[in-house]
Amino acid sequence: MATHTGSEGTVKVDAGTVIEIRSFTLNDSADLIEKTTMGGTSRSFKSSLLSFDGTVEVYWHEDDFDGQVDLEIGSEVTINVCPEGDAVGDTYYSGTAIITSRSTAASFDGLVEMSIGVKGTSTLHYLIDWFLLQEDNSYLWQEDGSPLLRVQDIRLLS
Repeated sequence: MATHTGSEGTVKVDAGTVIEIRSFTLNDSADLIEKTTMGGTSRSFKSSLLSFDGTVEVYWHEDDFDGQVDLEIGSEVTINVCPEGDAVGDTYYSGTAIITSRSTAASFDGLVEMSIGVKGTSTLHYLIDWFLLQEDNSYLWQEDGSPLLRVQDIRLLS
């Protein structure tokens, strides 16, 4: 399995890419229901509701209309977190989320920074996006210019 550097990553919101990203965090979790019975010698649990949340740390950019500007408090967006980049064949996480917070900070000797918080409202999926290739590694296209076959390998995370 390959390792990746943080500088390869990106975050996409709806159809746009967030620019000036410094870092991102994605948390995926499951609630637990205790199902321990009398006489048991240890606690037992059952997985319940799944959820995700996260933050995106950026250098503030007032002209990022396809990314930062669209991330208004309370708006619902499709968020794609791409740890290894967004080239064909790269894997990424995708889900619907509400923007829960935006915090902007500045100091006299630094750049203006913003932290954006998200809370998932859907299942978080782990995806790989790829196109069918011919033997010469060129794509197979339909007459309308779209790929002949596009496959998403979806694995349920939360």
